[in-house]
Amino acid sequence: MERNRNDAEMERGARPIVVPQPPARVAMFAQVLLAGIVVVAACVPASEPGARASLKQAWLPAFASTGNLPAGADTRQSVAVVEPSQVGLDPQRLARVDNLIRAAIADSVTPGAALAIGRRGRLVRLQGYGHLDWADGSPPVTDSSLYDLASLTKIVGTATALMILTERGSVDLDAPVSRYLPWWRGGGKGAVTIRQLLLHRAGLPPFRPFWRELRGRDEYARGIAALRVVYPPGDSTVYSDIGFMALGFVVEAVTGDALDTFVRRT
Repeated sequence: MERNRNDAEMERGARPIVVPQPPARVAMFAQVLLAGIVVVAACVPASEPGARASLKQAWLPAFASTGNLPAGADTRQSVAVVEPSQVGLDPQRLARVDNLIRAAIADSVTPGAALAIGRRGRLVRLQGYGHLDWADGSPPVTDSSLYDLASLTKIVGTATALMILTERGSVDLDAPVSRYLPWWRGGGKGAVTIRQLLLHRAGLPPFRPFWRELRGRDEYARGIAALRVVYPPGDSTVYSDIGFMALGFVVEAVTGDALDTFVRRT
């Protein structure tokens, strides 16, 4: 288990990421949007017809202060943004994606997001929504905003593995975690469900510096088992690394494979 950036920020005294509970229509969507970016790459030659949009060169020093690349930054390549009908996509369905993102921002799931959707080598959507941060005066998100993709494996690896197992009927999202991890029961965790872990509503602390003393899978499992909940499960949304560590153990218990092996094979 590696230490990540969130761990380091918590150790320095940063506040836990606490967000209001969103309504049901966007609750699970929060798992994807929390990373703040949805990207589907689509590159075409400069001669391709259609409106032009620039993919700006990564000027990290300027980005560090503003969250956006500076005006006039050099470009590496261009992409065409075309009407959805030109690539066989339904404009109304794309509008639903816009509405989902705007609803999530309004419901405090995320301060903003960047979206790119492409098909057949062309883009049909390339735009930003909301702002880079919760702070007043935060710059707006643009199609050139860069995001730190820390914890992305929570979404593309662990959460996806859980959804595959749920679709197969191997995991019940509303079952207690203890059904799959017998060692999970202590510390007020007995009634915590798989769904609550996915939604960061399991009562767990944001992190613990396990890397200082624990080594290996079994020691991490014992460390998590010894934890007590720090707020009533289901009461609040508090971003937690530990919940997704536990979900990784669930995937391994159900499949009999290491998490990375299952994800790679599936």
